[in-house]
Amino acid sequence: GYWIRAFVLEAVVRSTSMVGAGSGPLRSKLFFRLRRERARVANLEQDPYKRIEMMAERFGVSPEKMEQMLRRLEGRDVSLDAKVFDDSGIALVDTLEDDGVLQDEVVDRSHRQTALSSRLHDALLALDERERFIVEHRLLRDEEEEMTLAALGRKLGVSRERARQLEARAKQKLRAELHDVAAA
Repeated sequence: GYWIRAFVLEAVVRSTSMVGAGSGPLRSKLFFRLRRERARVANLEQDPYKRIEMMAERFGVSPEKMEQMLRRLEGRDVSLDAKVFDDSGIALVDTLEDDGVLQDEVVDRSHRQTALSSRLHDALLALDERERFIVEHRLLRDEEEEMTLAALGRKLGVSRERARQLEARAKQKLRAELHDVAAA
């Protein structure tokens, strides 16, 4: 009875596509309910856009999501190795576009980042101890973690104004050390 029917329904749902679409009773219910609803709405409304809107409202999803669900329901699996045209040597996989960043760009960016980190490290070594402390605790921190000039002054045993002057001097030295990097 029940278990045989459940097994058959699961086999029907699973056999419609090699691509997984979730599992369990919700998938099965959605699969069959969506088909029934599509047939019902087709009898009520001729305009395909209004059909999608009606079904979306009924299922409580956006029309875009409903359109996506229907495409998945109606679509058939296609091999990516299949030829685009019978007489062409181009496979479907050859026509797919990769939205990701090219590997060369990733490697280039990594090399630039490494070079920049090395240059910054060298530039920091050109600063005196107080200037380096200010840069590390104020300029190289996230906004919520950076120390105030007053806190820097207390830590270094100088006034807030002197901390500001040291920060300005450190920035000037860094600018001079890294001027060619900033121009690139």
